Amino acid sequence: MPDNIRCYRQRKVSDVPYVRTIKTDRGLMATTRIKLLDGEVCLCNDTGEQALTGPVLPRIVVELVAGTPGTVSETSLIDVVGSSREALQTNVSRLRRLGLDIARTGSGYRLVTTGVGVDALEFLEVARTNRQDLSAERVQTALALWRNGPTRLLGSTAMWNALHEAKATLEAHRARFAPKRLLIVEDQVGDRLCEVLGEYDCTVVQDLPAFWRLLPDLEDNFDAALVDLHLRPDYVDRDGEVVIGAITSSTAVPVIMMTYKLPGGMNVTEFRDRYNLVAVVTKLGDGPGVDLNNIVTEVRRLFGGDVREKLLAELEDRLPGIRRRALKQLRLAGAMDREPMVGIRYDQVSAIAQKGDLADLRRAVDAFEKEFGLRVGDHR
Repeated sequence: MPDNIRCYRQRKVSDVPYVRTIKTDRGLMATTRIKLLDGEVCLCNDTGEQALTGPVLPRIVVELVAGTPGTVSETSLIDVVGSSREALQTNVSRLRRLGLDIARTGSGYRLVTTGVGVDALEFLEVARTNRQDLSAERVQTALALWRNGPTRLLGSTAMWNALHEAKATLEAHRARFAPKRLLIVEDQVGDRLCEVLGEYDCTVVQDLPAFWRLLPDLEDNFDAALVDLHLRPDYVDRDGEVVIGAITSSTAVPVIMMTYKLPGGMNVTEFRDRYNLVAVVTKLGDGPGVDLNNIVTEVRRLFGGDVREKLLAELEDRLPGIRRRALKQLRLAGAMDREPMVGIRYDQVSAIAQKGDLADLRRAVDAFEKEFGLRVGDHR
């Protein structure tokens, strides 16, 4: 075995994905798979796989793969590997003896991938597939190709950025295929809501103590929340408002509020805007056989589109009104000397809005409203 090749790991044919036995015209064992997404450059055949080491052979393979299906010029390869024309030809011959089918063209070299699986190319192909043609299994299989990540030798090629962009795309597809995670904060019909919303991964909590335990990791564990305004059977409390305030002042989690009895004098539109809610929906009752279809419809509508972009836009539209209310509040309190600070804080909030991060903007608006007396204290 040449000095610049070391055995990476031996596997049976059945353990190496996509491997097919192919013989070259010279009767040598052909490389049937090239792997670049495990941090190294590996060549596989029906006896196992070998990782290329040294400064030259792995670099040539990387450049040829990155240039697929086109030709990589001889001059470019010489520059990349830092060698002479004769040295390049010698190393290309060595790769051919290792089973790679490298065709000589008039201006350079081309990697022939007929019958050869290349993990990096497969990864990119899946990421470029139309969304409607993808399945959860295909996306997961592609992501499984990304083990230790692409070899750093790809860093000088356009494929490096393309692979990382493809990974982000595939992870977004995986999230789309995974069941949406819904937190239900409700004290009476939470279990029934879980049944009728069975396509989602639902978690029910019935009171504030259980909610506070979930809050620190809420954004990591849930995609949306469905919160009842009243968490006590007598409907005299508004504990759900405390929950809503805590969520919308510190996370980007979309929230739907539901209630059986709206408190007298509550302006639903103003309430929805103040807390940056997706919707306020009225329950038809809390009995065992109550119709929950209107709530189900709102939840499915929430998960049917990019509601966070809509919430961000709505919150941005509220900013001028928040500033006017802050100035009015200072005048009523006889604290006109603080008016310049309103402008300073407003500019800071506007700068955060331009970044397009809903959680950051919610936090900034909450802090602004508390500083100028538009929202009272902590939610706990």
